Amino acid sequence: MNRLSTLLVQHSKLWIGSSWLISLLAVGFVLVLADFGAPSWIFVACGFWLCSFGLPTTLSLAALAGVWGNIPGMDTPPLAAFAVSVAIISLVGQTICFHAVVRLLQWSVAIIGEALNASIAHRMVFNSKWI
Repeated sequence: MNRLSTLLVQHSKLWIGSSWLISLLAVGFVLVLADFGAPSWIFVACGFWLCSFGLPTTLSLAALAGVWGNIPGMDTPPLAAFAVSVAIISLVGQTICFHAVVRLLQWSVAIIGEALNASIAHRMVFNSKWI
């Protein structure tokens, strides 16, 4: 296991919680400032975060917004219930994505390490001079 994945695994709750809170704050910040005509660079900066590290939060917000008012036989639930639902679903999504990225890092480091070992062994066998 490399240093990055070790660091991520050791402090996983901190990484998940902080990226989740930053994502929720960025979503709220963008939604509020959109009503007041904020400068475009703010939306670009928040959009960069929400399309990279905050992608699970962005996707859960968009998916929940798509189905929230369309539940048959029910009136539209209150906004507070929507906010709590987005927070819970985005935390679950952020956790799943975080653990998937850590596993991917561990897997890729193992694959690259095996390839480097095979390359070194190949060079030692075929590039050695027989005296």
